[in-house]
Amino acid sequence: MKFKTLYFLLIVVFLNNINAQNKSKKEKIGSVGGYEMGYIDCIKKGNSYTISYENQNEVQVNGYSDFSIKLEEFENVYNTIITGFEKKQKSEISIPTVLNYVELDYTKFLGKMRVRFVQSKKKGALGVSFSAWYSLKQIKKLFGKL
Repeated sequence: MKFKTLYFLLIVVFLNNINAQNKSKKEKIGSVGGYEMGYIDCIKKGNSYTISYENQNEVQVNGYSDFSIKLEEFENVYNTIITGFEKKQKSEISIPTVLNYVELDYTKFLGKMRVRFVQSKKKGALGVSFSAWYSLKQIKKLFGKL
């Protein structure tokens, strides 16, 4: 009797472990840059996408920041970024994220539009983190569209 109970418990633990591994699978969507060169990547995990980037506000520390986008908002965020390039956006645009406040900051540099992510706990908060500046081609690569 004890053997059957132990056997049953082992099967339950094994199946639970397999289920947990399936839920935590990560899929790399895209990445741009290199170490200390504005590295940024996008990873899909479960029902959200996480964008991690080198925090340019702490260059000497080599710190990273990240934010998450819900699965259903991913294409909308991508289209918002692309529209900003096309319209040569001058003001910052807020994008929907899971936890923090993230804005897109556009500038024209050497004749080409660039964008960076600016992140804080809430709008207008001190202690922001921001990514490097990225071109349209780099954003397409980050979002797996290239």
